[in-house]
Amino acid sequence: MQDTDRDVVSTLGHPLARAAIALAALALLAIAALGGFREARVRQQSLPQVGAGQIAASDAFEMVPLCAFTTDRMPGRRHPDAGKRYVVLRARVVNRMEMDWSGHLHEDVVWPADGSGRAVPAEAVLRADDHSLSAQLPPRVPALLEFVWPIAQGAPATGRWGLYQRTRMRRTLDTGENAWLQQAPGTLLVLPVGTHCAQVTA
Repeated sequence: MQDTDRDVVSTLGHPLARAAIALAALALLAIAALGGFREARVRQQSLPQVGAGQIAASDAFEMVPLCAFTTDRMPGRRHPDAGKRYVVLRARVVNRMEMDWSGHLHEDVVWPADGSGRAVPAEAVLRADDHSLSAQLPPRVPALLEFVWPIAQGAPATGRWGLYQRTRMRRTLDTGENAWLQQAPGTLLVLPVGTHCAQVTA
């Protein structure tokens, strides 16, 4: 047996490795069992719903959806993008973790673009004030963000979004440090979609 193979076998035999694999498998089974946001859309009573100005929270983030609108240009650009449209969800977001976060917020807020409940991550997450890319969110500091999705010309912009849970795992096999894993669908965000948003500060 080569050294690499021996290392893999040794690693997989470690109790922490087995626990991490089991936890990941359970998370996948939970999401599959719930059918993602496709089934959550059908069984709306199974998940809490929030509207504009209400709080949606996971272990990792607190989000207050404020408004939603469609536009013919990527937020922050002066000129329209030829043949393109976007739907934008503006929200106040607070990082509830104990560390700066630069990771997967765009994957945690999803939009059923075709009305089927298919979970589509945001194409971009921008700061609402200067429309720069949201780089890092420090703990407990509110940030006003815009989540952006492209939509086809003439397609309806459904006013429903989903927020996944993200839960703390105390240690990871590779680093021995804390990690935050995406879990099952957590909250439905239901807002009317207009043509603009009023100016709101964080």
